[in-house]
Amino acid sequence: MNDPEAALRRLRDLANSYPERLATAAAAAAERGRREVTGTSSDESVTVSAVGDGTITDVAFSATALRRLDSMTLGERATEAINKALDAAESQRPGTAEDSVESALDEALDTLNYRLDGVLGELDRIERSLEP
Repeated sequence: MNDPEAALRRLRDLANSYPERLATAAAAAAERGRREVTGTSSDESVTVSAVGDGTITDVAFSATALRRLDSMTLGERATEAINKALDAAESQRPGTAEDSVESALDEALDTLNYRLDGVLGELDRIERSLEP
């Protein structure tokens, strides 16, 4: 049978742990923001490094790229590598810490409401069975 008291305890525990969970999630997001990612052009002539917040930290050209590629092609390869690095950096950034904690609280509230609905339904059934 549904246990509304257990659901309330879970909700209370989630609410009480909110500051700690938020701090943990914020620290993890900050760490992802410092993590370096790279993007390389398809011909490996250009490699771009970026950190999780999208800041480009380095652009490296292969030993022959500057001599064998014309400026238009070199620009295209650099753009390709930059876009790959930025895509990789963006993949490091999930939703905000607040979103994940709020999502957990919303889920707990939904579960509590569902269980309370079950309890109310059961009480209605018992009340009908007691009627003369």
